[in-house]
Amino acid sequence: MIRKLLLAVTLFATAATDAWAECKPRWSLASVGVTSHARWRALELGDGLFINPQFELGLCGRPISATGVHGLDVTAEAWMPLDSDEVDMASAQLRYRRHFASYSDPEVGESDDAESEEETHDLESWIGAGLTQYHWGRGEEWSSEVSVEVFWKVTKRTFTFWPYAQVAHDFQKFEGTYARGGVFHRVGFQETFADLDVSMSASDYADKFGYYATEASGWFHWPLPKLRGRDFGVEFGGGYVWAAQEIARGDGGWVGARVKMTQ
Repeated sequence: MIRKLLLAVTLFATAATDAWAECKPRWSLASVGVTSHARWRALELGDGLFINPQFELGLCGRPISATGVHGLDVTAEAWMPLDSDEVDMASAQLRYRRHFASYSDPEVGESDDAESEEETHDLESWIGAGLTQYHWGRGEEWSSEVSVEVFWKVTKRTFTFWPYAQVAHDFQKFEGTYARGGVFHRVGFQETFADLDVSMSASDYADKFGYYATEASGWFHWPLPKLRGRDFGVEFGGGYVWAAQEIARGDGGWVGARVKMTQ
């Protein structure tokens, strides 16, 4: 308990030192969807329908959608089954993120003008550290997790993709470590597009640390008229999980639809 408390205090103190001067809470994303055969880190929650609300709020520094190099945000998400026999899931994460300057701009890294560098930040490349509380299944206590994430934008001529990696350690539910690496790519135009994601993971959730699962997913976004100046749209998606460890309950696919609004 003391160790977890120290980790939480250290994380918050680090974030507050860099971002406290710009504490202007603003929400970044809100969505609600319906998904069949819900999966969380390849773990099957059930084969019925699940309601999946999600919300992201920028606390200090700058939120995800605004210019800035530091940020402290909160993400809340839940998987709520329509069938009472399925497993429910809820999580809340406090995360500090540092965004990196775009290396594609020749002025960054070469100019001594701090103001010029401030204007060329690339929000799509960042590193983050978070503290997550989540509840997995009825009748169980909340569990704590610490994590480190990297999300990096790479552009090769006209092709852009985002490699990413995450390492998370759980202290109660699984008492283990989960590591995931993958590639994200967006196809289409500015308002109508498809998001594609492929990843592989390893964990010691069940036994010794080793290969855990391969996941592939895609979401198609169709824009709707803006709501009070905010981007608003409906998305349709699906994916498949190839699981190597028995705790994930085998291979399986899923489909879903959601309404999404971003700042």
